[in-house]
Amino acid sequence: MLTVALSLYEVLTTNENIIKMARYTCPVEIREKDGFKLIDSSQLVPGDVIKVPDLTILPCDLILLSGSVIMNEAMLTGESVPVIKASLPNTSSESFNPKDHSKYVLSGGTGVVQTRPVGTNPCTAVVTNTGFLTLKGGLVRDILYPK
Repeated sequence: MLTVALSLYEVLTTNENIIKMARYTCPVEIREKDGFKLIDSSQLVPGDVIKVPDLTILPCDLILLSGSVIMNEAMLTGESVPVIKASLPNTSSESFNPKDHSKYVLSGGTGVVQTRPVGTNPCTAVVTNTGFLTLKGGLVRDILYPK
C-alpha cells in the first residue's frame, strides 16, 4: 500500500512539474500603432508583432522580421553551439514553409543569447504559434500523452 502511495505521489509531482514547464510566460513588448506596449506573453496570439527580447527564453514560435538573433537551441536539438537566425527577406516570392526556412524561425523554449538590430530599428518577429501548438508544446504534449 505504501509503495502505491509513493508511486502516485511521484507521478503527480512529475506531471505538475511538466505542466509548470509548459506554462512558461514572460513580459514581451508588442507593436502597436504608436510604438511598443509591454504585456504578458500569455496574451499573445498568432499575428502579433513583438520585439525580440535579449537574454530570455522565448514563449512562442516566431518568424524573424528584422535584425538577426543568436539563439541557444540546446533545449530542442541538444546541440550546445549557438545558431544565428536571419530576418525573413522581403524579396522572396516563394511561400513560407517552416521546415524549409528554419533559418528565419525562432522556436518557443529556445534561448535568445543576443539580438542584433538593424540601425535604430529593434529586432522584431511575428508570432506564429502559441501554447501547445509550438515546437516546445509538442514535446510537452508527447511527454504527457505518449502515443
